Amino acid sequence: MLKRIKDFFAEMLYAPIGALLLVFAIMLMLSIFNLINTTLLFSSNTWMLPMIALAFLVPYFIFRAFRGGKKYLPAQHLETPKRYHIPIILLSTGLILLGSMLIKILLIKGKYVEFPLYSAFFANRNGSVFNDIYLALAFCLIPPIFEGLIFRGVLLKEFYRRGFLCAVLCSSIFFSLLGFSFFELLPRFFLGIMLCIVIYATESLAITITMHIAYNLFATFFEPTFISLKNISANTDLFIFITTIITLIIGIFLFSHLSRLYRKYSHTKFEENFVKSTSIERTFWHLVELMLSIPAIACYVLFMIVTLIMYA
Repeated sequence: MLKRIKDFFAEMLYAPIGALLLVFAIMLMLSIFNLINTTLLFSSNTWMLPMIALAFLVPYFIFRAFRGGKKYLPAQHLETPKRYHIPIILLSTGLILLGSMLIKILLIKGKYVEFPLYSAFFANRNGSVFNDIYLALAFCLIPPIFEGLIFRGVLLKEFYRRGFLCAVLCSSIFFSLLGFSFFELLPRFFLGIMLCIVIYATESLAITITMHIAYNLFATFFEPTFISLKNISANTDLFIFITTIITLIIGIFLFSHLSRLYRKYSHTKFEENFVKSTSIERTFWHLVELMLSIPAIACYVLFMIVTLIMYA
């Protein structure tokens, strides 16, 4: 019986949906550590970093062992930024910060919810410098590195052959589930989409990880101040309108620059690496196949269970 179970999971790891099984394993480990943390009343500040490291690294190295070892370490995406990447980095970072904040403002309707991390992995600021440094590591540095490796490294690599759109949507959907929060679904999905676009434009995982770190720093330490400006402003609708206009302007400049960059390099290096895709119809059915696979359904069920427990 144990051999049959082992063979079943080994076969699934070798299959195209193996990357989704990796995501499920990470979500499951985070859920178990949440339960341990809640039951034994450990301090989140003490146990957050080692728990996150174990939850990501153990499934990842098991996945690598089954799928070809170093083949899945995306070292080819660790290049330093090029000069023509700078406008993309600046504009997309601005769009991510303002766009995510705007989504949260529209969702929470005036009430600010502190930046969460994997639902129960949450630590409040207590005013001490040491605590802020620890939160910067636990919230803003370590998770973007691990999440970038899994969702912008492994998942994009696995599903790229099924089309650009399929790879981006699959990566972003399962990245959004990792928040274990209905409130975080749309902001995380938007963040995932933008980071996928940037990695295809720059071919650099290091750039997207840096942008993700900047976003988490902003969301943890500065976003409350910006949202509080809306609450104390004389006209909240005007605040939202101005923020929306600025966000749209940044988005227009960003995608205009991306389109020029694609036209310039579409006949050279990006002809094979930038946005090669299958037809829309085939991409759609590939995505449906992935979304209805056993590991995908397991991810949805786990997300629902953990989220309902946390908000019960």
